[in-house]
Amino acid sequence: MQRTRLLAWLGAIMVLATAVIALRHTQPPIAPAPAAPTPSGVARFAADGVVLPEPGGPPAAPAVVEAFRTGPERLRVAWGTALPGGTAPGNAVGYDVRWSAVPLGPSGSLLVAAPEVELNGLPAVSAYRVEVRSVDAFGRRSAPAAAAAPVAADQALDRRQFGGLAEPFDGPFSVDTSVVGARWHLSGYPGCTSAAADRGMLSINLQCGADLAVLRARSPMRLEPGGGGRIVVVTDAAGPTAALTVDLVPGAADLIGAGLAASPAPGSPRNGTAVVDPALPDGALRVVIDDGGARVLTGPGVPQLPAPQATPPAPARGVGVLHVFEVAIDGSGLRVLQDGLPIAAAGVAPPWTKANVLIGIGGPPGRQARVRLDAVGFTGPPSQAPPSYVHPVVPATQRVLGVHEDAPGIGISRQQLASAASARLVATVTVVPGVDLGGLVLQHGDVVIPARPVLASVPSLAGADVTVAADLPADLLGPDGPAAVSPLVLRAPGADTASVPVMGSYLEIEPRQGVNVPPQVTTGVNEPHQPPPSALPQPSVRLLDTDTREVTTATAGARLLVEVSLDGVGGQLDGSTLAGVAGFQLWMDNRMVAGVPTAADGPGVAGVYLVALSTRSLGRGAHFVELRLFGVDPALKPVSVLASWQLS
Repeated sequence: MQRTRLLAWLGAIMVLATAVIALRHTQPPIAPAPAAPTPSGVARFAADGVVLPEPGGPPAAPAVVEAFRTGPERLRVAWGTALPGGTAPGNAVGYDVRWSAVPLGPSGSLLVAAPEVELNGLPAVSAYRVEVRSVDAFGRRSAPAAAAAPVAADQALDRRQFGGLAEPFDGPFSVDTSVVGARWHLSGYPGCTSAAADRGMLSINLQCGADLAVLRARSPMRLEPGGGGRIVVVTDAAGPTAALTVDLVPGAADLIGAGLAASPAPGSPRNGTAVVDPALPDGALRVVIDDGGARVLTGPGVPQLPAPQATPPAPARGVGVLHVFEVAIDGSGLRVLQDGLPIAAAGVAPPWTKANVLIGIGGPPGRQARVRLDAVGFTGPPSQAPPSYVHPVVPATQRVLGVHEDAPGIGISRQQLASAASARLVATVTVVPGVDLGGLVLQHGDVVIPARPVLASVPSLAGADVTVAADLPADLLGPDGPAAVSPLVLRAPGADTASVPVMGSYLEIEPRQGVNVPPQVTTGVNEPHQPPPSALPQPSVRLLDTDTREVTTATAGARLLVEVSLDGVGGQLDGSTLAGVAGFQLWMDNRMVAGVPTAADGPGVAGVYLVALSTRSLGRGAHFVELRLFGVDPALKPVSVLASWQLS
């Protein structure tokens, strides 16, 4: 059923915060679900010369747990560092979360590594009671801390808060740019980035492990008469090890900057002062929200205002948990808010009254990821998306050619252009020293036309993305003309001695009046995401000396420490839920030397363990240590990782 919902609470974030209800422990604790049997192979064991880790003090219970109703049949539950000013419970490496309807009704449980969780698909009842227990590295539980909040049916969408654009991502065509008048354009590395409507949200799939997907609103945002404006994004994109960017660009660029990794981060101010990023175009504003909180970057030419008062650190975020992020501009500068709480500010004044809004999604490095967008809205007068559609094309080369290089005899079909009143080729290229992008041209057949940057300035920093466009001549449009356009290449002075990649290209076509758009295969929009199965924490192992320095070579007779790390956040990123851990074994050269159970009061979640061993009985030469990780679910395959080293 198509839903009506959401942006009512985008414009009333502080009202939502007051709806939190915290309960004292006046009810009996929620009974745990029965644990699956622990595999018999995970027993506490130490070979000669091996010293196993011992549990420390018991884990402390969370001081406060709060539950927030953040949408239809959905709760966000937070504690510890996920609450403003909160602290992590002592000796906690993860958490056991249990919930049940009040007074009677559906119940469930989850293991999580971060101090926050989102509970979805909860039937609308008067309230749900949620209990959180801290879990230590050996599976011991704390006493429960509890909270409750109502779970209601859907809310109406209040578009009055966001006159410029109010996007609930309810329909399957929100980002399908093969449709005339689509509201969004999706950019990403071809074959690695896709989007799909998924249960009332937009699901962005990052499939190659190092992707940056960017959604550009095809209608611009205009500042209010007093110079103010707001952009609100409801997403889980800024969870652990990932990042969300909100760019305001004076022009219709698809990509800007040089990727998230290249943005100034180490040591850059997080509050009060914006950092100039030479990879950004003139006048651009960029907000980056990640594990470190939030920071503001600008391109050259952005006026500076007096630095505002610094804001508190941003609360921690859980894996797959939706948050409301707001970028607010007024006469005092720019502020960034998370769920109504200020998390960054900068004294900057936009040098424009109209800008394009780009929402950037950066997934965890080295992992496939699925990121959800629940809603986006921005203020200002309403504006319509252009009456055009996008048809992806691939130039004959996926790089810019030099002026005199031979072009391969490969082109594109002119079928789409036969119904076009106007068309232009749009591409994103990368700044490379020695290549003059100001002299970039598009060659189609024997004709050469300028391919100019869509923004007034081109960043000088190598690796910066630049969007260019070339208007196609009238003789390529309409029913007359050649059947194909060949070759189709981009050329620039200096590109014959330097490799300039083309990051993406397409035709933006405005069809002639009364002409039906030819059907085409939609690209970048896939079937709804199928969640992966549960995953164990991500394991790693390394050898340390007695000063805890990593070593790959040890002296005969020395004592070593084997460090076992079980990354619970990594497990949550890998699977739909985090699977409980029964324990682990260490094998040295195919001989078991240690067994450590981690399910004292229930399944383990995560942890770091040091196992001491002597090398006196080992011969010189190459050796390897293997970590075998077992889940409490016998159907879950054990996970194994190796580390090799030398004994001299």
